[in-house]
Amino acid sequence: MKIKKFIKKYGVFILLIAFIIVIVIIQRNFEKKKNTIIIENHNLYQYFEGVKFKYETKIKINKNTNKITKLTFKDVTVNLDSTPIYYADSKTALFPSNMIVSYPKLGSQNKINYYTKIYLDEDDDVYLEYEKKKKKLVGTIIYDANNLYFFTEDVTVSYGNNKIDLSPLSYIIVDTLNNKINVYDYKNDNYKIYDNPDKLEVYITNDNLKVNASLDLMYYNEKSRLFIKKIEVLKNLKFD
Repeated sequence: MKIKKFIKKYGVFILLIAFIIVIVIIQRNFEKKKNTIIIENHNLYQYFEGVKFKYETKIKINKNTNKITKLTFKDVTVNLDSTPIYYADSKTALFPSNMIVSYPKLGSQNKINYYTKIYLDEDDDVYLEYEKKKKKLVGTIIYDANNLYFFTEDVTVSYGNNKIDLSPLSYIIVDTLNNKINVYDYKNDNYKIYDNPDKLEVYITNDNLKVNASLDLMYYNEKSRLFIKKIEVLKNLKFD
């Protein structure tokens, strides 16, 4: 009798608690699935400080609640930063972290989410792809809000009298602390580290943009603007 009275008195409350628990479990499973990507049947690679790491089997990439991205390859787990992961069998790269897409001539900046892909199509036009949505990029540069600049067009990187021509899908990391410039040339699959002992300012230029990568500064309409350092405050880039 006591059990029946208890159920009669608190039954609705118990059902409500059970419903909330189910919703929380479903939400957690959804977030876990959203934050995890598994890549199979593709050979991948990535550079760290000039060393090429190849992933030639199934990999799992997971971003946990602390915003740390981990890549699991065979029995090895690696903490990732914003360094792009490249597909060896196609002109494609994957961003393991949130990034900024900027149109320097317009002075605009928008966020793209982690696990966004970037690729060259058969005409060598550059596209972003996220959750099956695509966006063609023209006159843009991609930035990690720290020290990595990723190129969507042919650019020239210069510091003093030194000039480096780079293709789309290349990137540089400007290490102002150690006065070095890490350069990945995608077209030639070549990674070099250049010394910059005189602390010369590093510029990225082409017909569509001019960026001071040492000061994280873009130039537009005879004005200048700093790149945002907190990606989360930016609005998401609108896909087509």
